[in-house]
Amino acid sequence: MRKDKTQEEVNEAEWRDPASWRGGWLGLYFGKRDARLLVPKRRPGGGWTVNLARREGKALLLALLGAAVTALLVALDRAA
Repeated sequence: MRKDKTQEEVNEAEWRDPASWRGGWLGLYFGKRDARLLVPKRRPGGGWTVNLARREGKALLLALLGAAVTALLVALDRAA
């Protein structure tokens, strides 16, 4: 019997662990042992989410939020 899990098996186990998911309907994912930056949402066809347990995931989320805020501010400025 094999003792060590592959990284793919670790990723899958972490993804299935309810403790890795927070934020209720937001579906925030914090998979500390999951090596993936982007993971599928729990709901089939729900798209993808960022692994916020990774430094790169936090940076990606901040960049996306920053881009959205910038686009909103530009749109509001043009409308004025």
